Amino acid sequence: MRFYVDNNKPPSCSLKNIVQEQVDSARVKYWVNDPEKDIVIFDVKYSLDKISWSDATVSINPDSIDTLVYDSAFYWLAYNDIPGVDDDSVWLFVTPFDSVYLHKDAGTGDTIGPFHMDANRAPGVTVSKSIPNNSAGNIKIPFTLVDSEYDTLGIIVKYKYRLQGSTTWSGWLDPTLQYIVEKIDSQNYDTNVIWMSATDHKDTSGYAVFKIIPYDSIRDKDTGAFDTSNVFLFNNKLLPSVTVGLRIDYSTPSDTEVTGDVRIFFRISDLDTDHVRDTITLSCYYFNGATWVYTSAVTGDTLFVDSTGAGQDSVFVEEDTIIWHSQNDTDGIDITNANFRIIPTEKGGSENGAGASDTTGKFHLDNNDPPRLSYLVGPAGEVSDDIVFKFSAKDTESDPISYLYRYSQDGVSWDTTTNVDTNMLANDTVRAVWHSRVDANHIDKVGFLFEVIPQDNDPGESDTASFHLDNNYPPQIIAIDTPHTEQHDTVVINYTLSDSESDTLGIICRYYFKGNWDTATTSGDTFPIGSGGYAGNVRWFSLSDIADTDAYVKFKIVVHDSDIGDSLIADSFKLDNYQAQWVEILNLTSEQRDSVEIPFLLHDSISGDSLIIYCEYSLDSNAWYHATITGDTDGFAPGHYQDTIIWLSKLDADSVEQFVWFRIKAHDGWDYGPWGYKKFKLDNNEPPSCNITSYPVEDTGDILIKFNLQDRENDTLIITSQYSHDGINWYSCSTTVLPQSKNPDSLIWHTLQQLADTECTVYFTVIPEDSDAGTPDTVQIRVDNFHEQYVDIWETGLPTPEGTDSIKIKFEVRDPIGHDDLILLAFYSKDSTSWDTATIYASDTFKYPYSTPYDSLIWASKEDLPNYVGNVWLKIYMHDGWRYSTKVMHDTNIVKFKIDNNDPPNVVITEPGWAQEDTGDVLIRFYVADPETDSVSITYWYSLDSTDWDTADCIT
Repeated sequence: MRFYVDNNKPPSCSLKNIVQEQVDSARVKYWVNDPEKDIVIFDVKYSLDKISWSDATVSINPDSIDTLVYDSAFYWLAYNDIPGVDDDSVWLFVTPFDSVYLHKDAGTGDTIGPFHMDANRAPGVTVSKSIPNNSAGNIKIPFTLVDSEYDTLGIIVKYKYRLQGSTTWSGWLDPTLQYIVEKIDSQNYDTNVIWMSATDHKDTSGYAVFKIIPYDSIRDKDTGAFDTSNVFLFNNKLLPSVTVGLRIDYSTPSDTEVTGDVRIFFRISDLDTDHVRDTITLSCYYFNGATWVYTSAVTGDTLFVDSTGAGQDSVFVEEDTIIWHSQNDTDGIDITNANFRIIPTEKGGSENGAGASDTTGKFHLDNNDPPRLSYLVGPAGEVSDDIVFKFSAKDTESDPISYLYRYSQDGVSWDTTTNVDTNMLANDTVRAVWHSRVDANHIDKVGFLFEVIPQDNDPGESDTASFHLDNNYPPQIIAIDTPHTEQHDTVVINYTLSDSESDTLGIICRYYFKGNWDTATTSGDTFPIGSGGYAGNVRWFSLSDIADTDAYVKFKIVVHDSDIGDSLIADSFKLDNYQAQWVEILNLTSEQRDSVEIPFLLHDSISGDSLIIYCEYSLDSNAWYHATITGDTDGFAPGHYQDTIIWLSKLDADSVEQFVWFRIKAHDGWDYGPWGYKKFKLDNNEPPSCNITSYPVEDTGDILIKFNLQDRENDTLIITSQYSHDGINWYSCSTTVLPQSKNPDSLIWHTLQQLADTECTVYFTVIPEDSDAGTPDTVQIRVDNFHEQYVDIWETGLPTPEGTDSIKIKFEVRDPIGHDDLILLAFYSKDSTSWDTATIYASDTFKYPYSTPYDSLIWASKEDLPNYVGNVWLKIYMHDGWRYSTKVMHDTNIVKFKIDNNDPPNVVITEPGWAQEDTGDVLIRFYVADPETDSVSITYWYSLDSTDWDTADCIT
């Protein structure tokens, strides 16, 4: 089977917030965390609204972020992605991936923003350096704009000058331009401005330089680098000038309002020194609220001749008026900041150019034609409350029309109302509904007047309807509150009454149940009700009228003074006067403890209310106490009447072990119903626990085990013990608990009664009990009750026919059950009855597995039985760390063999000497040596060839 395992842990990254405005690109500081130190891939996106995201161009290779740059930064090359954008709500989102095996695992990314990203490139400008010298009047300043994004641009125009004969330049000033230059699109980047130099520098000459600063219309109006023109000479000497106004004194008050044909007063002044017949032409411009516009819609003299004769200097002065036919230019337009300019231009002789212009100053030009009401249809007969009017209006300029509504009782005093709702009908007819009670309550007037005034910016021609308005009525009940929630017994009904005459009123109260209206049993404000108590309430004692029921009812109030007025009926509402809901506690058959689950079933067949339960318990069925419970106690709606709560009985009846009583009652939001009871056995005894504190890892016979008991209730405890070979099947064991008192802390396990003649590892558990079994503790103990280890002495390895001194004994070690480490002990005997410890040379400890085919030892028999010659018995025992075997389990544990530990005597012949010749009786001298100083017997031998020997009997 082949499958894909992905144990890769994806990376995460975090970004540092960008606070300052960024230009063209943004430095993004990041930190990467990847526990596996993988190569990380960045997916970088940007958004201008945090909804739509696009790939971002960055300065690094986003597919190769290794551990060396886990803490680094990159640049978002924003100008590559959003050229021309200048936005302070830019977001950047980086998602890290690692590339492991088959696919990229996306990690946890981070988002920064919003921050201000200015990827807009500022525009540039080149101002002409070829403006001619000795220019006069209106001087053209050419320039060319550039913008890499082809934005619509604006410019700021400044100039400075110095007068002829002066070396001091002014600061940068605002020039008077013939036209306001703004919103220059890319088709008009090559353009110019006209400086009305004579207006700024009347009858003077000097040097000027212009500075133009371009900016685009993107957010912050990014300003580009300015450029300046050449320094050029302007000469406005002897050019004419003009003074202009709407009044004969050439003034224009700020509150001046004109319309249609506008009279413009002006005065021309020109100093003539060349004595040439000159002409002065007037050019007219008006300001439409945004820019200056040339107009030819004027009548009157606009051409003047300076006919001063030759040979003398003179000042030409002319005062006159022109009429501007403003409606030709601004028909239907209302301009609150209009203005009018006249520019005098002189031609002829050496004095040529546009002179000093002037403006009237701001005034209100109103060429709007107000709308006219075509017709108005009012009500016929007597009307009241909401009154309908129909009308239509026309506007020759098709301006939007709004309406002003006024009413009057006498045609002299008028009041304006906005309490009119309108909607359009066919054929431009307006249907208006006047809520007359809001404005003219209590009024009863024949010949009541209602006027409709159409208006755009100005009020138009109105029309008036006359009719009988009768807003006087019998008393009214204008409001009755419907209870928003289910009610029970005393129901409070709020009402509001109204009477135009402020009479003393009374009310009649009725309730609707099972198809009938009946008089309600009430108390409260029913009669008399003065004008100060028109807003009041009554209390309906519904339990007196409709007991033991749950139903929807209605309530009605009829208002009256001397006549019956109108009535209002409250919406139907739920009335619950049934409180016989009951609780059935379901079976609790077994003994309970601690958190007791108590199932119950609620019954409310009539009302089907959402119920709340309350619980109590008792230890004797007489004294009852509040029960501490968990689980829902409210909100039991129909269909969810069966549920379970948990009684935290340990908090209320800790350590109790007896029969208890539990009861529940249900509340329907108004009152409790009867109790439901249940009796059951409660066992809140907290069983003891045991902790074994000391025990042997291995032992035999009676084993001592120490323990520590815990019992919060300090009950008298019973200690039982068990053992198990497998932790599953357990057996009783014989123990003696110590001390034999209320607080034992140890026991002795008599293992020989259950585990005699065996060796095994068992689980041993100590179980404390009071009335319940407590928490036991269990340990593992090696029980070694097998001590019949033995040896099998090899008889074939015994010395034959006899042994002497160091005798090697071969044997096999046998421990068929315990496999213990054994210690050897050997004994010898000369009569098989009395035994002594044998001196042996061998390892006295034998570890399992034992040697094969045999072990051996050396018995130093001469040390134990020196000079002894005869039969001996040898036996060997093994000790398993506890004791020696108590019986011989094999007949080869004892062996019998003969030993000879006698040292023979020696004889040394001293005379005759070796190879000495003698005859007859030969004296033989010798001495005998015996290390054991035994009695020695001597035999004599002779030989003729040192090979064959015969007994020498003739010895004296």
